[in-house]
Amino acid sequence: MAKILLFGAGLQVLSVAWSLKDRHQVEACAEDISVIRRCRSLTRCFKVCLETLPLSTFDGYDLIIPVEEVYAEWLSLHRGSLGAKAAVMDWETFSLASDKTRLMALCEERGFPHPKTRDLEKYSPAEAAAYVGFPALVKPSHGSGARGIHLVHDLSELQAILPSIQAEYGSCALQEFIDGSGEYYNVMLFRCRDGAWGNHAVTRILRYYPVQGGSSSLCITVEEPGLVRMCQEVLEALDWHGFADFDVLEKGSGDFRIIEVNPRIPASIRAAETAGVNFPEMIVSEAIDGTVPTYEYRPGRYLRCLGLDLAWFAHSNRRWKASPSWFRFFRNTVYQDGGWRDFPAMMASLWVGIRKMTDPAFRRKKAGMN
Repeated sequence: MAKILLFGAGLQVLSVAWSLKDRHQVEACAEDISVIRRCRSLTRCFKVCLETLPLSTFDGYDLIIPVEEVYAEWLSLHRGSLGAKAAVMDWETFSLASDKTRLMALCEERGFPHPKTRDLEKYSPAEAAAYVGFPALVKPSHGSGARGIHLVHDLSELQAILPSIQAEYGSCALQEFIDGSGEYYNVMLFRCRDGAWGNHAVTRILRYYPVQGGSSSLCITVEEPGLVRMCQEVLEALDWHGFADFDVLEKGSGDFRIIEVNPRIPASIRAAETAGVNFPEMIVSEAIDGTVPTYEYRPGRYLRCLGLDLAWFAHSNRRWKASPSWFRFFRNTVYQDGGWRDFPAMMASLWVGIRKMTDPAFRRKKAGMN
């Protein structure tokens, strides 16, 4: 039995802790533990402050697993100074993969399929627009959950909105907008230290919030071998080892475009679990004893985030025509925000979500794609 610390407070804590609880002692820490402290699979949960966090906090743990980007970034920066192993890449590799603009530049250089993208730190708005075209997305180089992303339709709109986005989020890029007629995928992979490939899992997103493109509120696990191989080639180019998660858009039939790599455990990790793949155990097993278990992947299961799906229902004009029906709650469906096995955490998550949706500042950050 290993002593594992989950670093962060995303809903993925509920899934990762459940996947590990039968074989390991699992604890979690974050700045806000209002939801995860109700997780039934944790043996302990405590608050920390990243700005003043002493490195001694991690003494006594066998492995630290980051579950949110800000915590993964902190862990990568301090990786060599910790008294415990950390499931995160070195800073050089991590910073490249987590920077959406730099990753697109790598894809352009290596010929990996990706949306047309131009760094707005290196190119003027007019130069970027001449290459990318309109409509287009203004995307912060760092961030998650569609925060700060804005859809623009012409150069004057881009020039008007860009200063405020840069002031709040830092460096940005202009990226080709691929409309909702295509499919959105999430690809989870594990690359072993020796370069061999462990299991994979792929979800096709059926609904998301914001409704024009954001975080998944309903997805289904699928098999897409060509898509998996494309993402594997990117990880090989990065010399990435361990777990990784890709966001990919399909522009047309089989025309996949890599959007970003998430260098931490995603909220959709429970989709892999319900399809038979225990990525958290793969991460722990390789770190602790150097072995990587394999699993039988069984696609075809739905993963729903009820909080986000409520927001989708409130904003989508397809609410009464959705397929599968929005009112299908149980058949072949599990919940990333807890479900019955973590019902107290699910209720806490819904309450936090309601508070966010009534916060004008939060709605403004999410409004760019609505």
